[in-house]
Amino acid sequence: MGLDIFAELHQLLEDTRTTNYLTAASLSVLAYDQLITLEDEVDLIWKRGIGVTKVIYVRIPSPPSVRLQVFTYSINPAANRYFTLAAIAFNASFMMREIDSDKVFWITSNLVIGTIEFVLALRVWILFGRSRVLLVILSVLVVGEVTSIFYVLVSTISSFKTFIHLGPSLPGCFPFLLSVPPQFQFTAIAPLAVACIMFGLTSYQCIVRYLEFRTQMPVMELFIRDGFFWFLGAVGSVNLTIGTRGRETLLEAITAPSLAIYSIIASRALINIQGLGRPDRSPVVFSSSGVRNTASARHETESQPVGGSKVATGVNSVIDIRATHSEEEWKTGWY
Repeated sequence: MGLDIFAELHQLLEDTRTTNYLTAASLSVLAYDQLITLEDEVDLIWKRGIGVTKVIYVRIPSPPSVRLQVFTYSINPAANRYFTLAAIAFNASFMMREIDSDKVFWITSNLVIGTIEFVLALRVWILFGRSRVLLVILSVLVVGEVTSIFYVLVSTISSFKTFIHLGPSLPGCFPFLLSVPPQFQFTAIAPLAVACIMFGLTSYQCIVRYLEFRTQMPVMELFIRDGFFWFLGAVGSVNLTIGTRGRETLLEAITAPSLAIYSIIASRALINIQGLGRPDRSPVVFSSSGVRNTASARHETESQPVGGSKVATGVNSVIDIRATHSEEEWKTGWY
């Protein structure tokens, strides 16, 4: 009996170390992504006036808090940027109240996830030409997802009845759980449903665009870069592996990687959207002769005179995806 207890304790410590390693790796990936996108972030986000995009971006690219876990004890020592920094500072006022500290932590974390889902929904809405009907549907989905997770998390934590002290080195009370509460499993249903719906809508639009412009690969490349592999990486490999084969002590191992990947998705999506709207950039254009930037493509089309005037031929026709507004309008735009 004693050997079994020590074996379980050893396994718990190993799973704790695995969780911490994954969290450290997630922070490293986020830091690296932040460095390689810093120039675009400054150019496309911070040089603009106050708008919806900047407000959302302030809350997105924040790394998840480092959770160093021993038994059921968690601390958050890492300095985080933007909204996550504010969320952790807000959480600090609740750390001496055992139930409320967990409740507030999960609520603020859920706000981060909800904001990221909003950005992904915004991208789907743009892909479908800013349809008002789709905007209402996506808004209902995202609000319903966040609300349902709020309810499940609060009800789960409120169901804790028995608490124990783990000794003088670990202050505070901690819930004594023999198993994860059954209602906690419902936290995966709403996010999975919303993610599948948005992924299906994005896939449909990608297929339609691809069939319409088969020789114009930038549409496919944009989808793969911002959607397909990110979706598989965040939802498919991590959650499926841990959820089907992992132990209960590894349940939080997926938290940091999922937050990291979703943060990268949302921040890059916002940067790419702003890049397409800025008039002084040379974005990718669609042409039958390959992928080129706007400046070079326009030079080719204007270099073929017909009857003394310069026109664009069918072979070198160009679809310029830039916005038609000026630099000043772009800087002060509400989006």
